[in-house]
Amino acid sequence: MINFAYKINKNLDLKRNLFRNNDRNFILDYQLKKLNEVWKYSLNKYTFYSHYKKENDLPDDIKSLNEFNNFPIISKNDIIKNYEIIFKESKTNKNTFTGGTSGPVTRFPTGFIDSKRNFINQAFLRENFRIFPRDKCLYIWGHSHKFSKNLISKVYQEITKKLKNLYFRRLQFSAYDLSSKNVYKIYNQLIKSQPLYVLTYASTFASILNFFNFKNIIYKNKIKIILTSDNLSLTDYELVKKIFPQSELINEFGMAETGVIGYNKKNEFYKIKTLWDSFLVQSKEKNLILSDLEKRVFPLIRYTPDDLIETDDDISIFEFKISGKNRPPFEIKFKNENKIISSIIFDHIYKFDKFIRSTQYYWNQNKKKLAIFFTCDSKVKKSYLTDKLISYFGSMPQNIDIFVINDSIKTKAGKFIYHLKDEDLVKNRFNLS
Repeated sequence: MINFAYKINKNLDLKRNLFRNNDRNFILDYQLKKLNEVWKYSLNKYTFYSHYKKENDLPDDIKSLNEFNNFPIISKNDIIKNYEIIFKESKTNKNTFTGGTSGPVTRFPTGFIDSKRNFINQAFLRENFRIFPRDKCLYIWGHSHKFSKNLISKVYQEITKKLKNLYFRRLQFSAYDLSSKNVYKIYNQLIKSQPLYVLTYASTFASILNFFNFKNIIYKNKIKIILTSDNLSLTDYELVKKIFPQSELINEFGMAETGVIGYNKKNEFYKIKTLWDSFLVQSKEKNLILSDLEKRVFPLIRYTPDDLIETDDDISIFEFKISGKNRPPFEIKFKNENKIISSIIFDHIYKFDKFIRSTQYYWNQNKKKLAIFFTCDSKVKKSYLTDKLISYFGSMPQNIDIFVINDSIKTKAGKFIYHLKDEDLVKNRFNLS
């Protein structure tokens, strides 16, 4: 542990020194050099990338970032189609899964080197907000151990989670159970332990905010709040100031397949500053495009996660505003109570079912009913999908309808739609009445 801490501190010192240099030309030269190193490493290690190079007649050496921004993009579907050979050549036994929030659930090879890099990046970014690794934290997060198929693996993950929470002084609550009872527990723990910061999904925190507001709860102590994974609406942003008047709001931008990419600028919650030494961030028609600048288990090159951004620069982006992905919660009815549940939970319940290509949601505001549309690569009985809900919740939610469809519902431009609207159903001739 001492040796690990020493190496972490050494890496943090190197990063601090690097970021003291704000000269744009230096940064662009640094990025081009690192990009070529990752490009050559990826071509040598992965057939996926050597085919990508050959099929698109791409050069051995990248001459400029401007030239690189004309390389074809790589999507989640490209990863899915070539996953077997990618995983075999990665020489790892670990995966990370996207939740399917902006498209199909996708597996990415990962390993210790990726976890270590992400830990260093998070520690570096949080320093700017005076948050350090072992500061007391209220951790409102997912319970990934619930979704393991193997009992031994599930127990192992549960023990590992508890040890990590103990070491990092984290008090963990479920981000998916937002019942009155659980939110009261969260509030009581805030009062009792007075953590330095809270870490959770923005959509989860929005639900907690609404509950606090309804109950006229005001938390008057100083606290830092790190929100990730979702967008926080302007309405909820103002609500934070009312309910947590002594808070500092922090926006962590990242994803499962990359780790953290950047944090917001001080006092500018919606503007993200990127980790320019770890990622080359580019865009085309407002679509975020990411390329790794460090050698990972499986480096991402010209990867588009389907996020939309606002920026003044397409070639190498150091700052941007997030436009994409908002995941509102739903009021789900059970026999004895209603629960406010984020759609994230459904993504995770089904994320290990490989035959499910995508999941889409339609909330009928008038009837207070949720329709979930599954696009599957093989025949699946609706009873299988409902049984998984019953297994997780203990009973079948009373206002959820499940549909198995042949192809996901898309926009005219072929873009995947995560949360469906009335017009999306009309265009695709779905009648839920």
